[in-house]
Amino acid sequence: MQKNKEYRHAVRGVWEHGHAAYASWPDETRALVQPDVDALLVWLADADREGELIDRYMALHGSPNAAVDPRSYPKPTLLAAAAVEDECYWRRAAEIERSAIHA
Repeated sequence: MQKNKEYRHAVRGVWEHGHAAYASWPDETRALVQPDVDALLVWLADADREGELIDRYMALHGSPNAAVDPRSYPKPTLLAAAAVEDECYWRRAAEIERSAIHA
């Protein structure tokens, strides 16, 4: 998928918004979803380009059956599930950016 600058910026904005929501949760709430965060970060660890992250993100959300099960989150809402996902993508994108700067 070809990603222009505006598209990448918009996706990063979604991830940043989810990161802000996740960061606003109480420590106890974030602790409840830590296993989910860890598992998703492991899955994202081999993505070495932002474009690959975006492709994976869109693949997760392209099929109704691929959505994260919101019942495992502290607030049984799709917004909570999305915040966890967005937090993980935001973290991995930041790691990729940092590694590119230091390369």
